[in-house]
Amino acid sequence: MHAADTLLALLDTAAARNAELIYLGQAPVTWAEVRQRSLAFAGLLQAAGCPAGARILLGLPPGADFLVAFFGAMAAGALPLGVATHIGQRPWTDHPEQLQAYEDAFAPWAWVATAAVTDPGRRWWTPAAWVGHPAGTPVPCHAGDVAFLGLTSGTGGEPKAVMIEHGLTVRSYGRLIERLQLTPASRLLTWIPYHHASGLTASLMAMAAGAAVIGLSPAAIMSDVPALFRALAEHRATHSFVPSFLLKAALQVGAGAFGTLDLSAVRSLQLGGERIDPAAVVAFEAMMALHGLAPGSITPAYGMIEATAIALAAPGRSHPADRIMAAGMAETRRAEPDPAGDLYVAAIGAPLDGVEVRIMADGRLAGDRELGEIEARGASVGRAYWGNPAATAARWQDGWLHTGDLGYLADGRLYVCGRMTDVINIAARKYSAEDIESALAKVPEIATAPMAAVGLPDAGLGTEALAVGIGVVGPMAQDAVVRAIQQALRGRVGLLAAPL
Repeated sequence: MHAADTLLALLDTAAARNAELIYLGQAPVTWAEVRQRSLAFAGLLQAAGCPAGARILLGLPPGADFLVAFFGAMAAGALPLGVATHIGQRPWTDHPEQLQAYEDAFAPWAWVATAAVTDPGRRWWTPAAWVGHPAGTPVPCHAGDVAFLGLTSGTGGEPKAVMIEHGLTVRSYGRLIERLQLTPASRLLTWIPYHHASGLTASLMAMAAGAAVIGLSPAAIMSDVPALFRALAEHRATHSFVPSFLLKAALQVGAGAFGTLDLSAVRSLQLGGERIDPAAVVAFEAMMALHGLAPGSITPAYGMIEATAIALAAPGRSHPADRIMAAGMAETRRAEPDPAGDLYVAAIGAPLDGVEVRIMADGRLAGDRELGEIEARGASVGRAYWGNPAATAARWQDGWLHTGDLGYLADGRLYVCGRMTDVINIAARKYSAEDIESALAKVPEIATAPMAAVGLPDAGLGTEALAVGIGVVGPMAQDAVVRAIQQALRGRVGLLAAPL
Protein backbone atom coordinates (compact mmCIF):
# COMPACT_ATOMS: atom_id res chain seq x y z
CA MET A 1 0.00 0.00 0.00
CA HIS A 2 1.37 3.40 -0.95
CA ALA A 3 1.47 6.28 1.51
CA ALA A 4 -0.94 9.08 0.62
CA ASP A 5 1.81 11.58 -0.15
CA THR A 6 3.39 9.59 -3.00
CA LEU A 7 3.09 9.83 -6.76
CA LEU A 8 1.75 6.29 -7.00
CA ALA A 9 -1.05 7.20 -4.58
CA LEU A 10 -1.87 10.20 -6.78
CA LEU A 11 -2.05 7.85 -9.78
CA ASP A 12 -4.41 5.55 -7.86
CA THR A 13 -6.68 8.53 -7.13
CA ALA A 14 -6.57 9.73 -10.75
CA ALA A 15 -7.37 6.22 -11.98
CA ALA A 16 -10.46 6.14 -9.77
CA ARG A 17 -11.64 9.40 -11.36
CA ASN A 18 -11.01 7.83 -14.79
CA ALA A 19 -10.25 11.23 -16.37
CA GLU A 20 -9.08 11.27 -20.00
CA LEU A 21 -5.71 12.28 -21.41
CA ILE A 22 -5.83 13.63 -24.95
CA TYR A 23 -2.48 13.71 -26.75
CA LEU A 24 -3.15 15.05 -30.21
CA GLY A 25 -2.10 12.45 -32.80
CA GLN A 26 -2.39 9.63 -30.26
CA ALA A 27 -5.36 7.52 -29.18
CA PRO A 28 -7.05 9.01 -26.07
CA VAL A 29 -6.45 7.15 -22.82
CA THR A 30 -7.62 7.43 -19.24
CA TRP A 31 -5.51 7.51 -16.09
CA ALA A 32 -7.05 4.14 -15.24
CA GLU A 33 -5.59 2.72 -18.46
CA VAL A 34 -2.21 4.33 -17.73
CA ARG A 35 -2.21 2.69 -14.30
CA GLN A 36 -3.21 -0.72 -15.69
CA ARG A 37 -0.50 -0.66 -18.36
CA SER A 38 2.09 0.63 -15.89
CA LEU A 39 1.51 -2.43 -13.71
CA ALA A 40 2.14 -4.59 -16.78
CA PHE A 41 5.49 -2.85 -17.31
CA ALA A 42 6.25 -3.26 -13.59
CA GLY A 43 5.55 -6.98 -14.04
CA LEU A 44 7.91 -7.12 -17.02
CA LEU A 45 10.69 -5.44 -15.00
CA GLN A 46 10.16 -7.71 -12.00
CA ALA A 47 10.10 -10.84 -14.16
CA ALA A 48 13.43 -9.76 -15.68
CA GLY A 49 14.96 -9.39 -12.22
CA CYS A 50 15.09 -5.59 -12.01
CA PRO A 51 16.73 -4.64 -8.69
CA ALA A 52 15.46 -1.89 -6.40
CA GLY A 53 16.80 1.53 -7.34
CA ALA A 54 17.79 0.49 -10.89
CA ARG A 55 17.85 3.35 -13.39
CA ILE A 56 15.43 3.00 -16.33
CA LEU A 57 16.10 5.54 -19.12
CA LEU A 58 13.01 6.65 -21.02
CA GLY A 59 13.62 8.07 -24.49
CA LEU A 60 9.94 8.43 -25.31
CA PRO A 61 7.91 11.40 -26.58
CA PRO A 62 5.28 13.00 -24.33
CA GLY A 63 2.17 10.86 -24.10
CA ALA A 64 0.69 7.70 -22.69
CA ASP A 65 3.70 5.42 -23.37
CA PHE A 66 6.03 7.69 -21.43
CA LEU A 67 3.66 7.88 -18.46
CA VAL A 68 3.15 4.09 -18.51
CA ALA A 69 6.92 3.47 -18.44
CA PHE A 70 7.43 6.23 -15.86
CA PHE A 71 4.89 4.88 -13.36
CA GLY A 72 5.70 1.25 -14.22
CA ALA A 73 9.36 1.68 -13.34
CA MET A 74 8.35 3.46 -10.15
CA ALA A 75 5.92 0.68 -9.18
CA ALA A 76 8.71 -1.89 -9.65
CA GLY A 77 10.93 0.04 -7.24
CA ALA A 78 13.19 1.37 -10.02
CA LEU A 79 14.08 5.00 -10.82
CA PRO A 80 12.76 6.33 -14.17
CA LEU A 81 14.79 9.04 -15.93
CA GLY A 82 13.44 10.84 -19.01
CA VAL A 83 15.89 11.88 -21.73
CA ALA A 84 15.52 13.76 -25.03
CA THR A 85 14.20 11.66 -27.90
CA HIS A 86 16.22 13.64 -30.46
CA ILE A 87 19.59 15.36 -30.52
CA GLY A 88 19.45 17.81 -33.37
CA GLN A 89 17.50 16.15 -36.18
CA ARG A 90 18.52 12.59 -35.33
CA PRO A 91 17.04 10.19 -32.75
CA TRP A 92 18.98 9.88 -29.53
CA THR A 93 19.61 6.22 -30.28
CA ASP A 94 21.75 7.31 -33.27
CA HIS A 95 24.24 9.07 -30.99
CA PRO A 96 26.56 6.44 -29.46
CA GLU A 97 28.59 9.12 -27.66
CA GLN A 98 25.46 10.35 -25.86
CA LEU A 99 24.42 6.81 -24.94
CA GLN A 100 27.87 6.26 -23.50
CA ALA A 101 27.65 9.50 -21.51
CA TYR A 102 24.38 8.27 -19.99
CA GLU A 103 25.98 4.88 -19.36
CA ASP A 104 28.90 6.46 -17.54
CA ALA A 105 26.74 8.84 -15.50
CA PHE A 106 23.80 6.62 -14.53
CA ALA A 107 24.68 2.96 -15.25
CA PRO A 108 21.14 2.27 -16.59
CA TRP A 109 19.73 -1.18 -15.99
CA ALA A 110 17.35 -0.84 -18.95
CA TRP A 111 16.51 1.56 -21.77
CA VAL A 112 13.11 2.26 -23.36
CA ALA A 113 12.76 3.73 -26.86
CA THR A 114 9.99 4.10 -29.43
CA ALA A 115 11.64 1.72 -31.92
CA ALA A 116 13.68 -1.45 -31.55
CA VAL A 117 17.43 -0.92 -31.08
CA THR A 118 20.17 -3.40 -32.00
CA ASP A 119 22.58 -3.05 -29.10
CA PRO A 120 23.71 -6.39 -27.61
CA GLY A 121 25.51 -4.72 -24.70
CA ARG A 122 22.37 -3.06 -23.29
CA ARG A 123 18.83 -4.10 -22.34
CA TRP A 124 16.34 -2.28 -24.61
CA TRP A 125 12.55 -2.38 -24.67
CA THR A 126 9.83 -0.69 -26.67
CA PRO A 127 6.23 -0.04 -25.52
CA ALA A 128 5.15 -3.20 -27.32
CA ALA A 129 7.05 -5.23 -24.70
CA TRP A 130 4.53 -4.68 -21.91
CA VAL A 131 1.40 -5.25 -23.99
CA GLY A 132 -0.39 -8.29 -22.56
CA HIS A 133 2.23 -8.89 -19.84
CA PRO A 134 0.85 -9.96 -16.44
CA ALA A 135 0.63 -7.17 -13.88
CA GLY A 136 3.37 -6.89 -11.33
CA THR A 137 3.03 -6.24 -7.61
CA PRO A 138 3.76 -2.59 -6.76
CA VAL A 139 6.63 -2.10 -4.32
CA PRO A 140 5.42 -0.08 -1.29
CA CYS A 141 6.79 3.46 -1.26
CA HIS A 142 6.84 6.34 1.19
CA ALA A 143 7.11 10.13 1.12
CA GLY A 144 10.85 10.17 1.79
CA ASP A 145 11.69 7.66 -0.95
CA VAL A 146 13.20 8.80 -4.24
CA ALA A 147 10.45 8.65 -6.88
CA PHE A 148 12.38 9.45 -10.06
CA LEU A 149 15.43 11.19 -11.45
CA GLY A 150 15.25 14.54 -13.24
CA LEU A 151 17.85 15.25 -15.91
CA THR A 152 19.50 18.64 -15.63
CA SER A 153 19.12 20.87 -18.67
CA GLY A 154 22.41 22.69 -18.25
CA THR A 155 24.80 22.71 -21.20
CA GLY A 156 28.23 21.17 -21.19
CA GLY A 157 29.85 18.66 -18.87
CA GLU A 158 28.66 15.24 -17.86
CA PRO A 159 24.92 14.55 -17.48
CA LYS A 160 23.53 14.95 -13.98
CA ALA A 161 20.18 13.98 -12.51
CA VAL A 162 18.42 15.23 -9.40
CA MET A 163 16.94 12.70 -6.99
CA ILE A 164 13.30 13.75 -6.60
CA GLU A 165 11.39 12.41 -3.62
CA HIS A 166 7.71 11.43 -3.56
CA GLY A 167 6.69 13.74 -0.74
CA LEU A 168 8.57 16.73 -2.10
CA THR A 169 6.87 16.32 -5.47
CA VAL A 170 3.38 15.90 -4.06
CA ARG A 171 3.80 18.96 -1.82
CA SER A 172 5.10 21.01 -4.75
CA TYR A 173 2.15 20.07 -6.92
CA GLY A 174 -0.25 21.04 -4.14
CA ARG A 175 1.27 24.50 -3.86
CA LEU A 176 1.33 24.97 -7.64
CA ILE A 177 -2.30 23.89 -7.93
CA GLU A 178 -3.27 26.43 -5.27
CA ARG A 179 -1.28 29.31 -6.82
CA LEU A 180 -2.49 28.57 -10.37
CA GLN A 181 -6.09 27.99 -9.23
CA LEU A 182 -6.32 24.59 -10.95
CA THR A 183 -9.55 22.65 -10.39
CA PRO A 184 -11.12 19.46 -11.82
CA ALA A 185 -12.86 21.76 -14.32
CA SER A 186 -9.52 23.09 -15.63
CA ARG A 187 -8.03 21.99 -18.95
CA LEU A 188 -4.23 22.07 -19.13
CA LEU A 189 -2.54 22.08 -22.53
CA THR A 190 1.02 20.80 -22.41
CA TRP A 191 3.58 20.70 -25.21
CA ILE A 192 6.98 20.75 -23.48
CA PRO A 193 8.97 17.47 -23.68
CA TYR A 194 8.91 15.36 -20.53
CA HIS A 195 12.67 15.43 -20.02
CA HIS A 196 12.29 19.16 -19.24
CA ALA A 197 11.34 20.09 -15.69
CA SER A 198 8.12 21.88 -16.61
CA GLY A 199 7.01 19.29 -19.17
CA LEU A 200 6.46 16.36 -16.82
CA THR A 201 5.31 18.66 -14.01
CA ALA A 202 2.45 19.95 -16.17
CA SER A 203 0.83 16.55 -16.75
CA LEU A 204 1.41 15.25 -13.23
CA MET A 205 0.17 18.49 -11.66
CA ALA A 206 -3.01 18.27 -13.76
CA MET A 207 -3.36 14.62 -12.70
CA ALA A 208 -3.13 15.65 -9.04
CA ALA A 209 -5.75 18.39 -9.55
CA GLY A 210 -8.11 16.10 -11.43
CA ALA A 211 -7.86 18.44 -14.44
CA ALA A 212 -7.98 17.34 -18.07
CA VAL A 213 -4.69 17.06 -19.98
CA ILE A 214 -4.35 17.96 -23.65
CA GLY A 215 -0.96 17.18 -25.18
CA LEU A 216 0.50 18.79 -28.28
CA SER A 217 3.69 17.82 -30.11
CA PRO A 218 6.60 20.23 -29.48
CA ALA A 219 7.59 19.92 -33.14
CA ALA A 220 4.18 21.23 -34.21
CA ILE A 221 4.74 24.47 -32.31
CA MET A 222 8.36 24.96 -33.35
CA SER A 223 7.34 24.89 -37.02
CA ASP A 224 4.09 26.84 -36.65
CA VAL A 225 3.93 29.53 -33.94
CA PRO A 226 0.12 30.01 -34.02
CA ALA A 227 -0.41 26.24 -33.52
CA LEU A 228 -0.28 26.56 -29.73
CA PHE A 229 -2.89 29.30 -29.70
CA ARG A 230 -5.14 27.46 -32.14
CA ALA A 231 -5.02 24.44 -29.82
CA LEU A 232 -5.75 26.63 -26.78
CA ALA A 233 -8.84 27.99 -28.53
CA GLU A 234 -10.02 24.70 -30.03
CA HIS A 235 -9.81 22.75 -26.74
CA ARG A 236 -10.90 25.63 -24.50
CA ALA A 237 -7.73 25.17 -22.47
CA THR A 238 -7.44 27.16 -19.25
CA HIS A 239 -3.73 26.69 -18.49
CA SER A 240 -0.54 26.29 -20.53
CA PHE A 241 3.07 27.48 -20.94
CA VAL A 242 4.55 30.19 -23.18
CA PRO A 243 8.33 30.67 -22.95
CA SER A 244 9.71 34.09 -23.84
CA PHE A 245 10.98 33.04 -27.26
CA LEU A 246 7.52 31.83 -28.29
CA LEU A 247 5.87 34.96 -26.97
CA LYS A 248 8.25 37.09 -29.03
CA ALA A 249 7.76 34.88 -32.07
CA ALA A 250 4.00 35.45 -31.77
CA LEU A 251 4.59 39.20 -31.76
CA GLN A 252 6.74 38.86 -34.86
CA VAL A 253 4.12 37.04 -36.91
CA GLY A 254 1.55 39.63 -35.81
CA ALA A 255 -2.12 39.67 -34.87
CA GLY A 256 -3.24 38.79 -38.40
CA ALA A 257 -1.78 35.27 -38.08
CA PHE A 258 -4.26 34.37 -35.34
CA GLY A 259 -7.48 35.01 -37.24
CA THR A 260 -10.58 34.87 -35.07
CA LEU A 261 -9.26 32.68 -32.27
CA ASP A 262 -11.18 32.80 -28.99
CA LEU A 263 -8.81 32.67 -25.99
CA SER A 264 -11.36 33.75 -23.41
CA ALA A 265 -11.12 30.40 -21.58
CA VAL A 266 -7.42 30.91 -20.79
CA ARG A 267 -6.64 31.71 -17.15
CA SER A 268 -2.88 31.26 -16.99
CA LEU A 269 0.00 31.05 -19.45
CA GLN A 270 3.11 30.35 -17.38
CA LEU A 271 6.12 32.29 -18.60
CA GLY A 272 9.60 31.07 -17.69
CA GLY A 273 12.62 29.08 -18.76
CA GLU A 274 14.56 32.17 -19.88
CA ARG A 275 14.77 35.91 -19.31
CA ILE A 276 11.36 37.61 -19.21
CA ASP A 277 10.99 40.82 -21.20
CA PRO A 278 8.23 42.89 -19.50
CA ALA A 279 7.75 45.05 -22.61
CA ALA A 280 7.08 41.94 -24.71
CA VAL A 281 4.60 40.69 -22.08
CA VAL A 282 2.66 43.98 -22.24
CA ALA A 283 2.67 43.96 -26.06
CA PHE A 284 1.59 40.30 -26.20
CA GLU A 285 -1.29 40.75 -23.75
CA ALA A 286 -2.45 43.82 -25.70
CA MET A 287 -2.36 41.90 -29.00
CA MET A 288 -4.11 38.84 -27.61
CA ALA A 289 -6.74 40.93 -25.82
CA LEU A 290 -8.28 41.19 -29.28
CA HIS A 291 -8.82 37.42 -29.02
CA GLY A 292 -10.31 37.49 -25.53
CA LEU A 293 -7.14 36.89 -23.46
CA ALA A 294 -7.81 38.37 -20.02
CA PRO A 295 -5.37 40.86 -18.44
CA GLY A 296 -2.90 39.18 -16.09
CA SER A 297 -3.08 35.83 -17.90
CA ILE A 298 0.70 35.79 -18.34
CA THR A 299 2.06 34.41 -15.06
CA PRO A 300 5.85 34.64 -14.63
CA ALA A 301 7.41 31.56 -13.05
CA TYR A 302 10.84 30.62 -11.72
CA GLY A 303 12.06 27.10 -11.07
CA MET A 304 14.43 24.40 -12.30
CA ILE A 305 14.81 20.65 -12.13
CA GLU A 306 16.65 21.05 -8.80
CA ALA A 307 13.58 22.83 -7.42
CA THR A 308 10.19 22.07 -9.00
CA ALA A 309 8.97 25.60 -8.34
CA ILE A 310 10.51 28.46 -6.38
CA ALA A 311 8.36 31.48 -7.21
CA LEU A 312 5.23 31.94 -9.29
CA ALA A 313 2.89 34.83 -9.95
CA ALA A 314 -0.83 34.32 -9.43
CA PRO A 315 -3.09 34.55 -12.51
CA GLY A 316 -5.35 37.55 -13.03
CA ARG A 317 -3.09 40.13 -11.44
CA SER A 318 -0.82 42.81 -12.85
CA HIS A 319 2.84 41.95 -12.47
CA PRO A 320 5.24 44.79 -11.64
CA ALA A 321 8.55 45.37 -13.37
CA ASP A 322 11.51 47.63 -12.62
CA ARG A 323 13.28 49.98 -14.98
CA ILE A 324 16.91 50.22 -13.93
CA MET A 325 20.04 51.85 -15.31
CA ALA A 326 22.20 48.86 -16.26
CA ALA A 327 25.49 50.73 -15.82
CA GLY A 328 24.46 51.93 -12.37
CA MET A 329 23.41 48.45 -11.23
CA ALA A 330 26.69 46.99 -12.46
CA GLU A 331 28.63 49.58 -10.46
CA THR A 332 26.63 49.68 -7.22
CA ARG A 333 25.20 46.12 -7.29
CA ARG A 334 21.84 47.63 -6.41
CA ALA A 335 18.61 47.68 -8.44
CA GLU A 336 17.30 51.20 -7.95
CA PRO A 337 14.22 52.04 -10.07
CA ASP A 338 14.76 54.79 -12.65
CA PRO A 339 12.02 55.84 -15.12
CA ALA A 340 14.75 56.37 -17.74
CA GLY A 341 16.33 52.98 -17.06
CA ASP A 342 17.57 50.95 -20.00
CA LEU A 343 17.13 47.58 -18.25
CA TYR A 344 13.61 46.24 -17.71
CA VAL A 345 13.35 43.48 -15.07
CA ALA A 346 10.15 41.54 -14.41
CA ALA A 347 8.92 40.55 -10.97
CA ILE A 348 8.44 36.79 -10.85
CA GLY A 349 6.16 36.94 -7.84
CA ALA A 350 6.30 35.72 -4.27
CA PRO A 351 7.99 32.43 -3.35
CA LEU A 352 5.60 29.51 -3.00
CA ASP A 353 4.41 28.61 0.48
CA GLY A 354 7.00 26.48 2.23
CA VAL A 355 9.87 27.80 0.07
CA GLU A 356 12.46 30.20 1.44
CA VAL A 357 14.43 32.46 -0.90
CA ARG A 358 17.43 34.58 -0.03
CA ILE A 359 19.94 36.67 -1.95
CA MET A 360 23.62 36.24 -1.07
CA ALA A 361 26.20 38.87 -2.03
CA ASP A 362 29.89 38.15 -1.38
CA GLY A 363 29.07 35.57 1.30
CA ARG A 364 26.58 37.71 3.22
CA LEU A 365 22.82 38.14 3.22
CA ALA A 366 21.90 40.88 0.77
CA GLY A 367 19.47 43.66 1.61
CA ASP A 368 16.36 44.71 -0.28
CA ARG A 369 17.16 45.52 -3.92
CA GLU A 370 20.76 44.37 -3.53
CA LEU A 371 21.99 42.15 -6.36
CA GLY A 372 23.34 38.69 -5.56
CA GLU A 373 22.94 34.97 -6.10
CA ILE A 374 19.46 33.51 -5.64
CA GLU A 375 19.41 30.65 -3.12
CA ALA A 376 16.42 28.54 -2.09
CA ARG A 377 15.40 25.81 0.31
CA GLY A 378 12.15 24.23 1.44
CA ALA A 379 9.18 22.21 0.29
CA SER A 380 9.91 22.03 -3.45
CA VAL A 381 13.72 22.03 -3.39
CA GLY A 382 15.68 18.83 -4.06
CA ARG A 383 18.69 17.85 -2.02
CA ALA A 384 21.18 15.96 -4.19
CA TYR A 385 22.26 14.66 -7.59
CA TRP A 386 22.24 10.91 -8.11
CA GLY A 387 25.69 9.34 -7.72
CA ASN A 388 27.54 12.65 -7.92
CA PRO A 389 28.62 13.85 -4.46
CA ALA A 390 31.05 16.45 -5.86
CA ALA A 391 28.34 18.18 -7.93
CA THR A 392 25.95 17.92 -4.98
CA ALA A 393 28.44 19.59 -2.62
CA ALA A 394 28.95 22.43 -5.11
CA ARG A 395 25.21 23.06 -5.60
CA TRP A 396 23.76 22.47 -2.11
CA GLN A 397 25.45 24.05 0.89
CA ASP A 398 24.06 24.16 4.43
CA GLY A 399 20.67 23.09 3.10
CA TRP A 400 20.47 25.91 0.52
CA LEU A 401 20.32 25.37 -3.23
CA HIS A 402 22.73 27.71 -5.04
CA THR A 403 20.85 28.46 -8.25
CA GLY A 404 23.66 30.24 -10.12
CA ASP A 405 21.17 32.99 -11.02
CA LEU A 406 21.51 36.70 -10.25
CA GLY A 407 18.56 38.51 -8.77
CA TYR A 408 17.17 40.62 -5.97
CA LEU A 409 14.17 40.83 -3.65
CA ALA A 410 11.89 43.86 -3.36
CA ASP A 411 8.59 44.11 -1.48
CA GLY A 412 8.51 40.34 -1.05
CA ARG A 413 8.82 39.66 -4.79
CA LEU A 414 11.68 37.93 -6.56
CA TYR A 415 13.33 39.57 -9.57
CA VAL A 416 15.63 37.44 -11.75
CA CYS A 417 18.34 39.27 -13.72
CA GLY A 418 20.17 36.40 -15.44
CA ARG A 419 22.81 33.73 -15.01
CA MET A 420 25.91 34.50 -12.99
CA THR A 421 27.93 32.92 -15.80
CA ASP A 422 26.40 35.21 -18.45
CA VAL A 423 29.15 37.77 -18.03
CA ILE A 424 31.26 38.75 -21.03
CA ASN A 425 34.79 39.99 -20.38
CA ILE A 426 36.00 42.47 -23.03
CA ALA A 427 39.22 44.44 -22.62
CA ALA A 428 39.25 44.09 -18.82
CA ARG A 429 35.64 45.22 -18.50
CA LYS A 430 32.66 43.03 -17.56
CA TYR A 431 29.43 43.22 -19.55
CA SER A 432 26.21 41.42 -18.69
CA ALA A 433 24.66 39.52 -21.58
CA GLU A 434 21.28 40.67 -20.28
CA ASP A 435 22.36 44.33 -20.50
CA ILE A 436 23.53 43.92 -24.08
CA GLU A 437 20.31 42.18 -25.11
CA SER A 438 18.29 44.87 -23.34
CA ALA A 439 20.16 47.58 -25.27
CA LEU A 440 19.50 45.84 -28.58
CA ALA A 441 15.81 45.48 -27.75
CA LYS A 442 15.58 49.26 -28.18
CA VAL A 443 16.10 48.81 -31.93
CA PRO A 444 12.50 48.74 -33.27
CA GLU A 445 13.18 46.31 -36.13
CA ILE A 446 14.46 43.61 -33.74
CA ALA A 447 12.68 44.59 -30.52
CA THR A 448 10.61 41.39 -30.43
CA ALA A 449 13.19 39.10 -32.03
CA PRO A 450 14.77 36.29 -29.98
CA MET A 451 18.44 37.07 -29.39
CA ALA A 452 21.42 35.87 -27.42
CA ALA A 453 24.67 37.67 -26.58
CA VAL A 454 27.72 35.53 -25.79
CA GLY A 455 31.44 36.02 -25.35
CA LEU A 456 33.79 34.06 -27.62
CA PRO A 457 37.52 33.66 -27.01
CA ASP A 458 39.62 35.85 -29.32
CA ALA A 459 43.26 34.75 -29.23
CA GLY A 460 44.31 37.65 -31.44
CA LEU A 461 42.95 40.26 -29.05
CA GLY A 462 43.72 38.29 -25.90
CA THR A 463 40.19 38.89 -24.63
CA GLU A 464 36.63 37.84 -25.40
CA ALA A 465 34.79 39.04 -28.48
CA LEU A 466 31.08 39.81 -28.38
CA ALA A 467 28.82 37.74 -30.65
CA VAL A 468 25.09 38.37 -30.87
CA GLY A 469 22.67 36.02 -32.60
CA ILE A 470 19.34 37.55 -33.63
CA GLY A 471 16.44 35.60 -35.14
CA VAL A 472 14.37 37.71 -37.52
CA VAL A 473 11.24 36.70 -39.42
CA GLY A 474 10.38 38.59 -42.62
CA PRO A 475 12.14 41.25 -44.74
CA MET A 476 14.17 44.06 -43.21
CA ALA A 477 16.49 46.86 -44.33
CA GLN A 478 19.65 45.12 -43.20
CA ASP A 479 22.14 48.00 -43.54
CA ALA A 480 19.92 50.38 -41.58
CA VAL A 481 19.32 47.81 -38.86
CA VAL A 482 23.05 47.07 -38.55
CA ARG A 483 23.72 50.80 -38.08
CA ALA A 484 20.99 50.97 -35.43
CA ILE A 485 22.51 47.96 -33.62
CA GLN A 486 25.95 49.57 -33.68
CA GLN A 487 24.52 52.81 -32.32
CA ALA A 488 22.66 51.00 -29.54
CA LEU A 489 25.77 49.11 -28.44
CA ARG A 490 27.97 52.19 -28.59
CA GLY A 491 25.50 54.49 -26.84
CA ARG A 492 24.27 52.21 -24.08
CA VAL A 493 27.16 49.91 -23.21
CA GLY A 494 30.12 51.62 -24.90
CA LEU A 495 30.94 48.87 -27.40
CA LEU A 496 31.96 49.25 -31.04
CA ALA A 497 30.58 46.48 -33.24
CA ALA A 498 30.97 45.30 -36.80
CA PRO A 499 28.69 42.83 -38.66
CA LEU A 500 30.11 39.36 -39.34
